Amino acid sequence: MTKVTLIIFLTFIYLGLSTMLKSDEDSGTIFINDKYQLSSFFKGHEVAIVLLDIHETGFLIKSYYQVYKIFEGVGDSRMFSVKTSRRYRNENLPYVGMNIFYRKDDFETYVPFPPGSLYLGNPTYGTWQLPESGSGSEVWSFHRPYKNFPFELGWNIFVPDQEFYKKLKIYLSQGKPFFGNQNEFGPSGYVTKNYLQGYFGLTEKNKENLIEIYKKKYFATQMNL
Repeated sequence: MTKVTLIIFLTFIYLGLSTMLKSDEDSGTIFINDKYQLSSFFKGHEVAIVLLDIHETGFLIKSYYQVYKIFEGVGDSRMFSVKTSRRYRNENLPYVGMNIFYRKDDFETYVPFPPGSLYLGNPTYGTWQLPESGSGSEVWSFHRPYKNFPFELGWNIFVPDQEFYKKLKIYLSQGKPFFGNQNEFGPSGYVTKNYLQGYFGLTEKNKENLIEIYKKKYFATQMNL
């Protein structure tokens, strides 16, 4: 490599970095280096963050983004996109569609689990009932004011039972990610796949358009920290 070529190459890198940093500054995009920063950026006494997708932009200089669905309080949700480190991007790849951070009052957890799972067993939100067949393990039923929760959480027709709830508590106590009794959640889970494809109006053939969808819908979102 000649000296002139090297100078041109370094100049190209510098301009690329400058443009990238300025773009983030102008758009208000926040940067998440690791999972523990979620607690600092997202305030509130009750917050749940669901990871909807991970993607990258750029050719020589890569930028990594994650799109979150943030639940604050009961039933209130919004979409938000953040920029992340490559390491944190790789760390979260197995957890698309999962809740990756939860806080309620003084309790916080970073252990990934299916969205809305911590509503289970709470009599404020619902109750355990026998399935329509009249036999088998009891299943969770939300009270009428929260009847839309299964769709908001991406469960759709999925109904957790007592076995799901018991395993959830065991995994959380051990600090292990929980994907459901039969891995229904996460990138390979049928519940997550159906939810994300339906939410964004995607099929296997047009998933490549996801980045453009994010840019149009979410990158302009500003968060009041």
